[in-house]
Amino acid sequence: MDFVLSKHAEVSAAERELQVEWIRQALEDPARREADRREGGVELFYAKIAAYGNRVLKVVVNVQVDPWRVMSVYFDRSMKERL
Repeated sequence: MDFVLSKHAEVSAAERELQVEWIRQALEDPARREADRREGGVELFYAKIAAYGNRVLKVVVNVQVDPWRVMSVYFDRSMKERL
């Protein structure tokens, strides 16, 4: 899976100590994937990260470009009980 991180996603991942492997996991094997209702061409990927207490990682991706561009990444507390 080819993807790049936007500058914002790079900074966010570094500040939150999120591993690139976790992002890759969410993109390759999401527990949930949906279109962003506010922005066309953007999809939301969710994955439980076992190495981080099964917290849900949310990855916001522009899928209209090649390679995909990760725009934002963070743990989403609101999804913890939904997956």
